[in-house]
Amino acid sequence: MNDYERIESLYSEGRITREQADQLINALSAADEAEQELPEQNGVQYSNGAAATDDWTTDRQTATEVPKFESSSVDPSVRWLEIVAFGGDVDVRVNAELTEPRIKEGHLELTDTGARVAPWEEKNDGVPRNFIDRMIDGFRQSDMDIEIPAGWAVRFDLKGGDIDLDGPVEAVSGHLRAGELTVSDTRAVDVTVTAGEADIGLRACQGDHKVNVRVGSATIRLLPGSSLEVEGNVSIGDLKAKGLDAVERGLGGWGKGLLSNGSADSSGRLNAAVVTGDLSIRVADHG
Repeated sequence: MNDYERIESLYSEGRITREQADQLINALSAADEAEQELPEQNGVQYSNGAAATDDWTTDRQTATEVPKFESSSVDPSVRWLEIVAFGGDVDVRVNAELTEPRIKEGHLELTDTGARVAPWEEKNDGVPRNFIDRMIDGFRQSDMDIEIPAGWAVRFDLKGGDIDLDGPVEAVSGHLRAGELTVSDTRAVDVTVTAGEADIGLRACQGDHKVNVRVGSATIRLLPGSSLEVEGNVSIGDLKAKGLDAVERGLGGWGKGLLSNGSADSSGRLNAAVVTGDLSIRVADHG
């Protein structure tokens, strides 16, 4: 039984209403539709010969399996906020006066590595539950308003919705299947958006950084203090990156070069890729 059949079964058993069933089906469909919109010729190769594929191959992973950020540029002692949600709008703001995160709506749990937030509190009654079950346990719109202390990082896994991170944050890592991701200021990034938009303000001069959008657009702003070796790939669409040695390739484009915004150090790399859509990389005037 797949997820869609399971939802219909829950409705027929009277465990959820028709409206709740439709909401679950619509959220699951968002990611599936994005995959179907990808061109059949997805064998289009990037400049280095690698196929245009997602960093996370388990597109059906549950929201509790938050992708980890692996980069030498992130201090191992950094505290992480993990966001677990099926869908909705998530707003995260840095509050330098805080020593611990806080949330207006939802459930917050402190962990060994930082904190974990979700729109519901998971039951601990010994009964195994998959992701659909946990949604039934506390079914409601997954809108969350969160504040975190300065110096924290954020990682997430969201099926659909919008994520707005008002930094500065130490790092951002995660996978958004359908929606918009906005990050005002981060020192490290490793994110994938299956369908939608990514707008990233990056302030870095070391480490490896990745921004991948499969269907949609990506805008990356290098903030003051940044200096990175940048490589941009667009399989089908437009590449705009002043300062890169750009080459049109078929229906897309590729570019590589050093982009600096006031830093002499340049030991870091940024790889940005869009399969179908537009990619813009620029040095920010301020920030």
